[in-house]
Amino acid sequence: MEIAILCGGKGKRMGNVNKGLLKICGKAFVEVIYEELKDLGDVYIVGRKQDFKYLKIPAYDDIFPDFGPLGGIYTAFNIAKSSYVLFVPCDMPTFKKEHAIYLEKVLLESYAGISIFYTDRITPIPGIYKTTLKDTVRKRLNTKNLSITDFIKSQKTAVSVVKDLGYFKNVNTIEDYENLIKNFQC
Repeated sequence: MEIAILCGGKGKRMGNVNKGLLKICGKAFVEVIYEELKDLGDVYIVGRKQDFKYLKIPAYDDIFPDFGPLGGIYTAFNIAKSSYVLFVPCDMPTFKKEHAIYLEKVLLESYAGISIFYTDRITPIPGIYKTTLKDTVRKRLNTKNLSITDFIKSQKTAVSVVKDLGYFKNVNTIEDYENLIKNFQC
């Protein structure tokens, strides 16, 4: 398995900051995610390479900037050497290794091409996607239908229901960030 941390968003609700570079416990979010998942496989960042040049984590520019998560998925598929990739959003430093292992187990035990969680809604990222979907993603990008939820619904997907949303909370606003800082255990 490979792990791609998706960092291509604009962070509008956070004041136009790259959320992957927000700090918790003295580390950037992407560094926290990297430390948590590095034992599972190669980890790299997909987004704006220049933003991460000071980190020791490999980073790649989106092939299709501003095409949302599907653009990031396509970029990672072009980098990937393994048959599937775990995608983690850069604004989810609470994501744990055991959740990645669980997604992988579900994927390998199913006939699906995608393994995701259902929290209070379909949660496409974090998720594991087989690289055999590369051409399908490219066709979707060509149509400009960038809805990742629509894409998920069009594919054979293994969905696991999660009741504890604490680990699956994106940091989208300053309030979310402040709550994370108060509750995160370094």
